[in-house]
Amino acid sequence: MIIPASWLNSRLSLSLTASEIADRLSATGFESELIQDPLKIDKGLVVGKIVSVEKHPSADKLNVCQVDVGTEVIQIVCGCSTVSDAKYVVVAPVGSKLPGCAIEEVSLRNVKSSGMICSLSEIGFEVASKGIYHIPESEDVVAGQSVGELMGTSDLIDVDITPNRGDCIGLEGVVRDFAASQDIAYKAPTYQSRETTSDKLLDTLDGQTTGAEFAHMSIEQGVILPLDIYNLLRQCKVSSIHPVVDILNYVMLVTGQPMHAYDADTLTLPLHINYVKKAQSIQLLDESEYDIKPYDLVVCDAHQAHALAGVMGGDESKITSDTKNVLIESASFSPKGIAKTLRNCAINTDSSYRFERGVDPQLAEQAMVMAVTLLERLVGAKMMAYQSKSTATPKKTVSLNVEKVSSYLGITLTEPEIVNYMHRLGFDSAAKDALTFLVPSYRFDVSSDVDLIEEVARLYGYNNIPLMPFDCELAVPEIQNSLETSIKLALAAYGLNEVVSFPFVSSEALNYFSDSQSTVKLSNPINANAPYMRSHIWQSMIQVLQYNHARQQSDLRIFESGHVYLKDSDGNLYEQLVIGGALSGRQSKQFLNAEREYNYYDGQALVVSLLKNLGYEQVVFKPVSIPGLHYVQAASIMIGDICVGSVGRMHPQLVRNLGLGLTIVFDINIDVLPELPSPKVQMPSKYPSVHRDITVSCASGLAVYEIIEFCNQQGIENLVSVSHVDTFETESGANITLALQFQSYDKTCSDKKVAQETERLINLLGKQFAK
Repeated sequence: MIIPASWLNSRLSLSLTASEIADRLSATGFESELIQDPLKIDKGLVVGKIVSVEKHPSADKLNVCQVDVGTEVIQIVCGCSTVSDAKYVVVAPVGSKLPGCAIEEVSLRNVKSSGMICSLSEIGFEVASKGIYHIPESEDVVAGQSVGELMGTSDLIDVDITPNRGDCIGLEGVVRDFAASQDIAYKAPTYQSRETTSDKLLDTLDGQTTGAEFAHMSIEQGVILPLDIYNLLRQCKVSSIHPVVDILNYVMLVTGQPMHAYDADTLTLPLHINYVKKAQSIQLLDESEYDIKPYDLVVCDAHQAHALAGVMGGDESKITSDTKNVLIESASFSPKGIAKTLRNCAINTDSSYRFERGVDPQLAEQAMVMAVTLLERLVGAKMMAYQSKSTATPKKTVSLNVEKVSSYLGITLTEPEIVNYMHRLGFDSAAKDALTFLVPSYRFDVSSDVDLIEEVARLYGYNNIPLMPFDCELAVPEIQNSLETSIKLALAAYGLNEVVSFPFVSSEALNYFSDSQSTVKLSNPINANAPYMRSHIWQSMIQVLQYNHARQQSDLRIFESGHVYLKDSDGNLYEQLVIGGALSGRQSKQFLNAEREYNYYDGQALVVSLLKNLGYEQVVFKPVSIPGLHYVQAASIMIGDICVGSVGRMHPQLVRNLGLGLTIVFDINIDVLPELPSPKVQMPSKYPSVHRDITVSCASGLAVYEIIEFCNQQGIENLVSVSHVDTFETESGANITLALQFQSYDKTCSDKKVAQETERLINLLGKQFAK
């Protein structure tokens, strides 16, 4: 939120610099910084009083004006047709500067011109100016006065208002809180209240709406507002639209209460504030079409909706240059009443920004009275009807305990000191107990004693609370790693780097490794380019790979732990905890290994080593077809009958499309890993092992792991391991060579016994897998 330093100084009769104000605001919890006003008003620009206007002797569209600029009367040739109606104008004399040019004395059709009469756009305002700016005669201005002084130019302070402090999203809210923190007397602006004169403006007040004020007024056309109003709108980055709308926006910036103006001639009164009962759509002021949902709070008449309550008005009833009668709305919508609408429509406006943080229910009437007063004074508006409708809101009370305050803050405070702090912030004491406080209607964030303790700390001064060493004994608990942590530590020990990424992915990434049937789409995504939740951990990891490859970091060993989000056949959502990894590029040169590209078997070896180190002995790979992976070099990771993950080489076409090198990926589903077997401690055998190689002739396409599993299940005496050595494919089948290891814990295995067991295994293999 942007605050002119001059506003705060003026309201509290101070003379602080912008830097001093920013420092004091930051010290009380509002992080603040100085910003540069992009508009630099030259000191030479002054208020000019039109003395006389005559037609140019040689040009029908030019006027020769005598203008009093305080120190002298100068002659200016002006082409604006309305100059004869003006009394006070903005003058740029010779030697002054405007954006993009310097003013010099010129001769226009042989008539000397010693300056320029300016429009707002010519001095730097982004408004649709149709001619020179007429300074309203109601202002206390004199010829020769500095335009910068008239505008109220000031250093600007950007204040970061935290989401819980909706009471400070208005200049007066910041002034009130600043006065309390500095122990300065604060007097709120007062305006004469208006009485209800009609019950025909608003009929139904429904939903989360605590009150509404409506004023039906006629307005004059072609009105010009004072320069300081335009300047505050510009400083706070609010566009100038129409005098009525500009005044309502000005009131919003000052008070924090959003308001809306309707062209009354487009409405069928009375209006209703409620939830829609039938499907309909509304074209909003930004020209977008919105389908109204049953939970959307709207302002409507008997025929159609004219505004999304607390968000944006409708285009059909907007104020235009032809508007003659307006209906002004100032309502109090609770955050709950418009929360679903904001999530669904994804429209951020100045109004919704304030309402979703909470606006004081009592502010609706105060803001309306202020707006009506300004409209009557500046726009010549005349009141036709006024209606006020509200519901009672109970007052909250919160009690404090002196000992608890001192304990929480580490300082000693007395009851009178605490009461003083609370009274300065507007928390009045209940009648019978000085430490029980009535919560002001504008403090939505206060609900318990700890909230008040925070307020005491703010006013006492965070910097005044002494730093004290933390004196206690900390018992360090024994750390027991979860299975997830154990896997992550093991992967880090193998040299992989952990990455952390968002679970949101694009539709393109979604289709790399899964089908669209199990995907989860967000109804209100943070990033419109990534509206889906990942259904596979690799979908997030490839973004990391691409990012690094684009920066010439192509040799990567990474892993990530996180949830994937899926739908079952019935459409129910569920999550799974998965750890995925990727080996991309080239493996660095090692003691006995030359530099080379990673391959499919590197991924398998890493998975086997990882799982065996965790205690899973029977790890096998079952060939499988997986979207996005090579049609041959891809497998499921099996522990017994349970598929716990997959490993494979990314498909060459996908790798090319993504701009990557050869990449091996794997994933392990932690949620389906079987319970770790109890560790078995066994002394190694002191007897030597015996090795035999056998070759099995079988049909092509037979998985090696099936043969190995068969061997382990036959009860061959003293057989401790079976491993794959080689596969030789022929036209008639395949020859698979296996290495057998025999070892006994009781005695040395004899060659005769090993030969018998080997022969028995060969016979069993022949019966099972013969061609």
